[in-house]
Amino acid sequence: MHYFLFIELEGFYANALEEQNRDLRGTAFVVHSEDLIIDVSPGAEDRGAERGMPLKECRALLREEGKFIEMDPDDFDANTAAWLDLCAECSGRVEPCSPASAFVDLSQHPHPLDTAAELLQRLHGLLHLNMAAGIAPTKWLAKLARIRVDEEALALGVPPIEAVVQPERFLQSVPVEMIEPLEPQIRERLILLGYRLAGQAQKADLNLLCKQFGQKGLTVWQSVRGGVHEPIKAEWPTEGFSRAVAFGASAVDNRLLFEHALDRLAQKASAELSLRAKNAQSVRLTVFDEDGKWVSDQRAFVKPVQTQKHLSVILNRMFDGLELTQAVMRIQASFLDLRDQGAYQQSLEGRTNKEERTASVETALKSVRSSQGRASVQMGSDIVLPRREKVLRAWRHAIGWS
Repeated sequence: MHYFLFIELEGFYANALEEQNRDLRGTAFVVHSEDLIIDVSPGAEDRGAERGMPLKECRALLREEGKFIEMDPDDFDANTAAWLDLCAECSGRVEPCSPASAFVDLSQHPHPLDTAAELLQRLHGLLHLNMAAGIAPTKWLAKLARIRVDEEALALGVPPIEAVVQPERFLQSVPVEMIEPLEPQIRERLILLGYRLAGQAQKADLNLLCKQFGQKGLTVWQSVRGGVHEPIKAEWPTEGFSRAVAFGASAVDNRLLFEHALDRLAQKASAELSLRAKNAQSVRLTVFDEDGKWVSDQRAFVKPVQTQKHLSVILNRMFDGLELTQAVMRIQASFLDLRDQGAYQQSLEGRTNKEERTASVETALKSVRSSQGRASVQMGSDIVLPRREKVLRAWRHAIGWS
């Protein structure tokens, strides 16, 4: 089963703007996107402004006292990155919907509900904002199932939300207008046919729905049961990717197993970097325990890394530096700040014949020396080694000493 977590932050835009501009604190201002209010300050809320209110109606309500700020996603880049980076610590698949909402794929976690609870708790500690969240097998259903996260439950360490594990039962009393995968005209026709609730449409036979809706009949049949799967895209961080290794149903505490897992991660990452022709400037390692909690470390490097051997050494050193108090269930490595590899010629125009290679080199040398001077290029065979270096080389070759 898929465990897709949807998170929506309440008051995100107003809080971010107040952090950026202290003059806005205590004032009545709203944030709008086109003609719809998407966030309100406490001062505006006290005067009756609400999220989802039409902009025209809000202007009439607040009059001269109100400030109306159009939402520009670029204004919230730093605030958005802070909470999405935290989401990316626990999942290699994070798909932002807006600066204040995102999907997080927890399907590969052994205990996804515990990990979701830990993530929500950390987000609340970071942002001090109210949140709504839902978890379900499909993205649209997770969004539909979202509820406000109980702060008391977070403080007590109790999972604040429950996963939708029986979508068909969950949707029985849901109006068909709220079934997102269905087009508006399909929803309207369902109502005209007497299917006002998803539960009523669930009773309809697939053949009947296909007669009523043609090729859309199967989509209707799947949607009212919570189907129509769409994967969460790995869109955050924008310049990076993650790979993970899980240890199955039980946690482990064996350094040899950890070393093997880290080597596998290094191998996967090196192959991916080679495929993308990229190097990683930063690496983050996250280790999960059997309670869904995790510890992580992130390091940036002056020289970009790509080779399997180099990555393996880095991951092992980072792992040894983590303070682990419980057995491990899962290890995730993220490779960030990707940069293009320097281009270089791997062969002399693909020539395999020694005479052809020699002739090609001599032609290239003549061309370079004619424009840059004879001393600009020196052949390795023309370099004369000191007698002492020759003796040491012969000695090392004879006895194997180095």
